[in-house]
Amino acid sequence: MNKLRTLGLPHRLEQDRQFPFVVVSPLCPQGEIWTDADALAQLVDQVVRTNRIDEKRIYVTGHSMGGRGALYLAYRLPTRFAAIVAMSPLSPITAWAKELRNTPVWIIHGAKDGAAPIKDSEELVSAIEQSAGTPEVYSVSGPRPFHSRPLR
Repeated sequence: MNKLRTLGLPHRLEQDRQFPFVVVSPLCPQGEIWTDADALAQLVDQVVRTNRIDEKRIYVTGHSMGGRGALYLAYRLPTRFAAIVAMSPLSPITAWAKELRNTPVWIIHGAKDGAAPIKDSEELVSAIEQSAGTPEVYSVSGPRPFHSRPLR
């Protein structure tokens, strides 16, 4: 669990105890990938039941494998989340595009990412656009965003 406290929102929470959001940061079991959407949905349901949560303002985010997991969870539960933020998602699946098209999607990806090729994010963005979605995408460290609507 200490590994989670070194990056992203968990790290921010360690520094700022007054952070005005409820953040749930599950750790994927070693040797697995995020595929248990039912268990994650039950976890979100429990957090909603036990906290004052506006169900229209639940967001899912992740980095690398977690970015893929965030996209997958939103694909499996297409009406559940207010938005998705996937950072350098590892091997996202273009077949998810139709289920993702109605949820705001932000993809942030390093142009020189060696672990998660940016090409995979580009293909997902194109698939979402072909499904009438409007993802927001920004390529970090590149000469320009690879998409005409950079993240604002």
